[in-house]
Amino acid sequence: SALLFYQPAEYRFELPAAGSVLIGFDGLSLFFLFTFQLLSLAASLYAIGYLRPYIERGLSVRAHLSFFTLLIASLQLLVISHNTLVLLIVWEFMAIGAYFSIVFDKDKEEVRRGGFWYFVATHTGVLLLYVCFLTLHELTGSWNFDDIARHAAYDPKALAVVLLTGFAGFGIKAGFMPFHAWLPNAHSAAPTHVSGLLSAINIKAGIYGMAR
Repeated sequence: SALLFYQPAEYRFELPAAGSVLIGFDGLSLFFLFTFQLLSLAASLYAIGYLRPYIERGLSVRAHLSFFTLLIASLQLLVISHNTLVLLIVWEFMAIGAYFSIVFDKDKEEVRRGGFWYFVATHTGVLLLYVCFLTLHELTGSWNFDDIARHAAYDPKALAVVLLTGFAGFGIKAGFMPFHAWLPNAHSAAPTHVSGLLSAINIKAGIYGMAR
């Protein structure tokens, strides 16, 4: 309905710590959601052929596929969560799914090193986002992006903290220079279908955060 008739859809529910949580399907969410779903489908289909030799050798891929699915699901939840607290929770699920998807061949040193780089980078980013969103909550009294957008005036110093921590937090995820040092290590260490997903849509979560 939102995509065909330009009628954004919203759903609200209550959570103990977050208060009123908004799930929304506006133009920005739908653009990223469609892109994420399309490329996730391509990566999932490629994974069938990629993992077949492992299965034929008697190796279990069940855990890998579980974390790969968690990564895909959390990326989609991320772009429809219009609540900063929920976004941070989903961001953690995305980080866990990506990390364990990367270290599928954990016996290789370069794979462990790549996973470590990803883990450090993504949690450095999320710590900065905690500061950004906590500052916004202190200023507006709300965790929802819509309420933050409607806030009339911001203290310049507080706004500087929000802009710097938000840009750095999302920039690390997006792999912007000078935040890109982790990216070649992590992406080259991952299985091909995971590396494609990381490059195609996982780092775009940072772009979505900036746009939102």
